[in-house]
Amino acid sequence: MKVAITITARMKSKRLPLKVIRYIKGKPMIEHMIERLKLSKLTNEIILCTSTNPQDDILIDIAEKTGIPWFRGSEEDVLERLYQAAKKYGIDFIVGTTADNPLVDPKYIDKMIKKFKETNADYIKCENLPLGAYSYGIKVKALERVMQLKKEKDTEIWGKFFEDVDYFKKIEMDVEKDLKHPEIRLTVDEKEDLALIKKIFSKFYEGKNDFDLKEILEYLLANPNLQQTNQQTTINESERNKIESTKKENNKIDSWNPIWNQIFENKEWGKYPETELVRFIARNYYNANKRKNIKILDLGCGPGANSWFMAREGFDVHSFDGSSAAIKLLKQRFEKNGLSHSTKIGEIIKIPYENNYFDCVIEIECLSCNKREDIKKAVDEIHRTLKKGGKLYSQFFGKQTWGYGKGEKIEEGTYTKIKEGTLVGVGRVHFTDKKEIEEIFSRFEKIHIEVINRTTNGGKNIQEYIMVATK
Repeated sequence: MKVAITITARMKSKRLPLKVIRYIKGKPMIEHMIERLKLSKLTNEIILCTSTNPQDDILIDIAEKTGIPWFRGSEEDVLERLYQAAKKYGIDFIVGTTADNPLVDPKYIDKMIKKFKETNADYIKCENLPLGAYSYGIKVKALERVMQLKKEKDTEIWGKFFEDVDYFKKIEMDVEKDLKHPEIRLTVDEKEDLALIKKIFSKFYEGKNDFDLKEILEYLLANPNLQQTNQQTTINESERNKIESTKKENNKIDSWNPIWNQIFENKEWGKYPETELVRFIARNYYNANKRKNIKILDLGCGPGANSWFMAREGFDVHSFDGSSAAIKLLKQRFEKNGLSHSTKIGEIIKIPYENNYFDCVIEIECLSCNKREDIKKAVDEIHRTLKKGGKLYSQFFGKQTWGYGKGEKIEEGTYTKIKEGTLVGVGRVHFTDKKEIEEIFSRFEKIHIEVINRTTNGGKNIQEYIMVATK
């Protein structure tokens, strides 16, 4: 088996012209990157993949200067370029990198290669590292399948061809806790990014590119003013999605309460789908011609009872939660039942999907676990990710629910440390009413609200509002 690291490189950058050959400590940025990639112990080749455009001739000169092979191919079809490069050099597995990431981590590249040898996966990603430090692994046979199926010619953003389909074996690698900082930018897209990279090299580079990611992060975390250099950089939608889709649960996540990790780790939860949700799905989507074309986001999915139900019914389900413990349980259940899954961990106030992406979003008392301000932010994100005409199904606890007013008040309607009822031990809960729901969801075109009152075994009342909103 032959493994190669590919460097996708072009000279066409508009926001920071000629960025990949900008000088840092006496040499072009891409030369530093090549030197760092040579620290990989498990790769057979490092291949620079650029286009046939004459403006990219200088990159060929750099490849030859640094002693690595190169390939020239399509300007816009990056996947075609990678595939043809792999064919030319007889590669079985490629680790994809881009030239605007000079600090991509060679240690995790080797871990990725090792994981491929252990699992024979088609696609491996490791996105929990800082933006610009991670890479992607692709089996060339899987890439060949994509080339046979895809219709697009512009594949600069190509992750979806592997992540959004069911027929590939996909693996997401774990990352050590002290390296989980996807909020930190180590990519170069703007002048502010380059300024930060130069400061890092000024600190560590002494003729060798052997300083590692752990050292870099320790330096940045100890000097937060440095991070401010580029944290306000305007980034495009695809990059924003990368950052948020890789943002795992840590102390920076405010809209998810860490208590839910403890709950999911210690208590069986969410085994069966919600009855009212089943009715909603049946009324709105059972007659769809191709259910697999209906994209549904299960927001606050927990261990995946609702996701499991909808996936079994043939819908394209994307499961999203703030709890890594919940997602782990969901994956186990799906794999046990032979179901494919698309999962992400992050904040509901920054949903990591494109605009107008989903046909439907469901959330079952997930928004209720937040303060009013964060609920409104999350609703804006839901509205953004829904297609025109898309529907939101939502459930809230009403103010007639047992436990309302029986804890520490955070704000009007929001309580924590609830002392009575079925919501004891779940952290903060926001209780609402019809008027507030109508106000929060006012930007939706249509809103339908029902109220359900049920009793517990002890005869206490649980009030729930069920809302369906249409964008």
